[in-house]
Amino acid sequence: MRNDHIFYSRVSGAQPEPEEIARHMARARRMRSEAVHGYLARAVAWIRGALRSTRAPNGPVGQCC
Repeated sequence: MRNDHIFYSRVSGAQPEPEEIARHMARARRMRSEAVHGYLARAVAWIRGALRSTRAPNGPVGQCC
């Protein structure tokens, strides 16, 4: 897969400047970081919900003989 899709608008075939490449790469890293943070937050919420439903009740539990 090619990673130069950001520069498809360059019809004349001019190569991007190093500053432009660095800016786009920084934006891609930031977007990737935000996405991973969102996925981890959802996973933690799901795990907390799963653990909450399996905890023992707070009150005393009757025993059968």
